[in-house]
Amino acid sequence: MKEVVITDFFQMFRFKYKNPGTIKAVVYPRIIRKNELSSIRDVTAYLCRENDKAKTEPDVVVRDYIAGDALKYIHWKASAKELKLKTRNFIGEEQKNVVFFYDTRRYGSTLYEYLPLENQMLEILLGAGYFFAEKNIGFEVWSHSNGLKRCKVEGTGDYERFYQETAHAVFDTQEKGNAVFEDLAIQGAFAGTNVVIAILHKIDEQLISVVKQLSETGVWVILYIVTDKNIEEYLKQSSNRLQILAVPVQAELEGWL
Repeated sequence: MKEVVITDFFQMFRFKYKNPGTIKAVVYPRIIRKNELSSIRDVTAYLCRENDKAKTEPDVVVRDYIAGDALKYIHWKASAKELKLKTRNFIGEEQKNVVFFYDTRRYGSTLYEYLPLENQMLEILLGAGYFFAEKNIGFEVWSHSNGLKRCKVEGTGDYERFYQETAHAVFDTQEKGNAVFEDLAIQGAFAGTNVVIAILHKIDEQLISVVKQLSETGVWVILYIVTDKNIEEYLKQSSNRLQILAVPVQAELEGWL
């Protein structure tokens, strides 16, 4: 960091301070910790019920204990036999409860344009992900950066790894944005998923058409559109299994998640 620039929100004044030497700084996105995601309350209530239901039907398969797994599901007999903690596998555990997708296309050419947008998108992902991890609701995170990236989180024990991967996400002007998400949906990549949550910047009729078809297959689709533009006409197209939410780029997420 060779120079510090201080400006107000409207950029009416600007003050520059040159460092005597180069300073390297890494800025990480915040974790918004919420006990409830009020923006999608119905969806999270459904997922919590399904998760609790699945946990009441253990099958005979066990796996290695992972930090964050509920202690009451430890299989003590298997743990004693193998001399390490084992926990029961559960019916439905391999099913994808939640899949997140976030757009890694860079919009704009200056820090003032793209940095607040990218940070807001990542903080939505981290905040919602933290909620699900705390509830031990497994989820996957998909993005595209020189190929499809996937990160699986089964509980709080995986959250730190997930956070680090998200904090180091790479945005690029060459990425295809919504087209990646639309292609995945059309190809059936989200089949068998209960809920798909997409964090995007752009919305258009093509996207609406794709997500409507996806919701008609029984998948619950949530779109967080991070934008300062008026997208009221698209918001009106929300339905029982399709929720479209607009989040301003500079909004405090505590009131929006």
